[in-house]
Amino acid sequence: MGREHIGARKYIYLCLTSLIFFSFFGCATLEGMKKRMVAREGLLRSQELLIKGEYKEALRENQEVLSMVAPNSPGDRALFNMGLIYAHNDNPEKDYKKAIGFFNKIIEDYPQSTLVEEAKIWVATLEIIEQEKQVAIEIEKKKKELERHEHSAQKHSLRSRDFLIKGEYKEALRENQEVLFMGDKNSPGDRPLFNMGLIYAHNDNPEKDYKKAIGFFNKIIEDYPQSTLVEEAKIWVATLEIIEQEKQVDIEIEKKKKELERQVVQQEEVPSSVKPVKTVSKQLIASADADLVTQKEQALSRKKDVHIAVLGEEGGSLYFLALNHFKKANGTLFELILQANPSIIDVRQIDDHQEIIVPVITAKSYIKKIPGGDYRVYIGTFATYAIAAAYSQKVGNAEKLIFIDSREFSSQDTWYRLMMGDFKDKEEALKIVGLLEEKGLIYIPPKLDMMGEEKQVDIEKAEKNRELKKQE
Repeated sequence: MGREHIGARKYIYLCLTSLIFFSFFGCATLEGMKKRMVAREGLLRSQELLIKGEYKEALRENQEVLSMVAPNSPGDRALFNMGLIYAHNDNPEKDYKKAIGFFNKIIEDYPQSTLVEEAKIWVATLEIIEQEKQVAIEIEKKKKELERHEHSAQKHSLRSRDFLIKGEYKEALRENQEVLFMGDKNSPGDRPLFNMGLIYAHNDNPEKDYKKAIGFFNKIIEDYPQSTLVEEAKIWVATLEIIEQEKQVDIEIEKKKKELERQVVQQEEVPSSVKPVKTVSKQLIASADADLVTQKEQALSRKKDVHIAVLGEEGGSLYFLALNHFKKANGTLFELILQANPSIIDVRQIDDHQEIIVPVITAKSYIKKIPGGDYRVYIGTFATYAIAAAYSQKVGNAEKLIFIDSREFSSQDTWYRLMMGDFKDKEEALKIVGLLEEKGLIYIPPKLDMMGEEKQVDIEKAEKNRELKKQE
């Protein structure tokens, strides 16, 4: 009987324990279900707020949901919504980095969530957008930096031009050096180098130095092969090298002459009792002089590609300069002369004694290389836009575009340049030049008349001969 009472008590205790356990478990389950229901209501409210564009309120609803249920469901949905809010294009507080953080938290904290794959897609997409944004920021930063450098370079260039006009060559040189010191990447180094070459080649510069000028022009050719100044630099190099060679020939002539004269004097001073030695006659001096004069003639003959003129000798204007050398005068020829003389900024302010390079005009003179490597055909320069437009109708090439841009000849004169392009191949562009020349739309003048220089050589030879006859 005692055992039966003991077994009954155990059964009662077991029932009471089970009842207490299931009461607590049931309460916990009910509490969890209640939280999830409140969380779902919060998620619905956040969606409604997001639709209305109330981003801060929508974010707050999802934060409350996350604080109630994390790290359980629907905490993953709350995180996903917060990612969407920060990624929303219309959100004034849009922040892709924060959005990526929320999507990554789903991937880390809720690996079994059905939202993981979508979260990964969002992370990949937003990271690409962020990278592009950073690239755009860098580009804009570099652009502003380049603009700042260009503005500064332009300021120095303008000051350099003012100093050059005033004849303050050292100051003009210093301004161009300032542009170079800015650095090759952010400053147009070809232009200050060109200006420095012009300064050292300037006829009135007391520190004129053709060798230094040649060095600056050659540096443009070597370091800036794509520069539009390369062809002009080559013309200057050729011209200055000829002048330097002539100067060296003159020095050699004078040196040789003095040496031979010294030998003659020494021979005349030798006593008759001394054993005769080989004498140097005046005829030998004349022969040596003649050889050196021939060298000078050879140097002068190299001027077939360039010619230096001054307006005072040619009639006092570009019109007479072009007419004398090209048998014709128009805006196109003026333009080609000015391209060979970039130091001329205003045609109304050319000094009559200023040296002007007169280029040889060939078919290649009408081919212009543009940034990017393509070519354009230069057709002509005209006094008004209307004339340029009318002339373009005569050209007539439906396959190529016609470009008309302005060209300031002076502070008072604006003319218009007509060009055709673009051509990938230089040979193709040259063919077009040939066709336009055949139609009479492009003028290629005969080669420069160098008779004036040949006559000058003859005069010098005659003077030398007269000098030698006097000595004899």
